[in-house]
Amino acid sequence: MNNPVRQGALATLALDVGLVLLCGFITVMFWEGYRVVAVGVMALLFLAMIGMLMREGKGGARPKP
Repeated sequence: MNNPVRQGALATLALDVGLVLLCGFITVMFWEGYRVVAVGVMALLFLAMIGMLMREGKGGARPKP
């Protein structure tokens, strides 16, 4: 039950669900006037975050000699 990989996977899943709900909340909050802008800004933030994570992860993916 105390498997760290399982706990990490569940934490990542919970974080993903929380981010989706937060994005939905922000979109509904700006639904009347700035719907497209809100979705576009969130998409750009996610793409920037993915780019930063990929750049960070690239250094650790090298095979060890």
